[in-house]
Parts: sequence; C-alpha cells; structure tokens
Amino acid sequence: MSEPTQNHPAKLRISDSSLLVPLAKSKKLQALTGQSSPKPLATAPAEHSQFPDLKPDVAAQLRTARALIDQQIAGIVAAYPPAMKNRLFKIRYGSLEAIKAQSIKQTFKNLNLDANRVDMRLLAGLDYFGKPCA
Repeated sequence: MSEPTQNHPAKLRISDSSLLVPLAKSKKLQALTGQSSPKPLATAPAEHSQFPDLKPDVAAQLRTARALIDQQIAGIVAAYPPAMKNRLFKIRYGSLEAIKAQSIKQTFKNLNLDANRVDMRLLAGLDYFGKPCA
C-alpha cells in the first residue's frame, strides 16, 4: 500500500488483498472484475433480419433514414446545455417516442433533414420502426 499524504489518501489495490472465495468459483466476483469466462460474441444481425417483412431495398433505405434521424437528434441534443438536454428537445420537437411514431417523411420535415438523401417514395408511409403509419 502507498503512504497516505495530505492530498491523497491511501489507496488499496485489489492485488494486495487475498480473496476469501476464489475468483474462478464466484460469478459475482468475475462480473465485478471483468474477468468472466469469455462468452461468444453475438453476431451482428443480418441486415435483412432487422426488417423481415420489408423488401430489401426498402429496408436499406429505412436503415439509412434511421441513421440520419439518429445523427440529427444526437447533434441537436449535444447543442443544448447538459442539464436541460431532454427538456429543451422535448419542448421544441416533442418526445423521442412521438418522433419515432411519426412517418419518416414527417420526421425528416420536423428535424430539417434533406429528404433527397433517401428514397422518400419508399418510406413515406412507414414510421421509424418500419411499421405502417396510422
């Protein structure tokens, strides 16, 4: 252990102490230390499996539109003061749930996005999740 000083109290390193329960026998300790047994990485979902009921070209356009919407929302929220990000965004644009429930066309209009970046003919009647708008 290090010597305590006026500015820095003594720090305890995990390697300095012995554990009562071996690390290999405790799942909680493994999770805390991040040394859990390696789990197989989940493969990224296939691009067509995210929207199985949509045609591949529509699904590709919807993925592009979602990325543009997410980028625009992140940019808008980042411009607000940290303590009031969600409140100011909600006042100006509405809640995120309401935005995602709108049609893609309406969302692009509300967020001032360029509708020419996606094929709006394919997406006009769909919402953020690829479901038909009511």
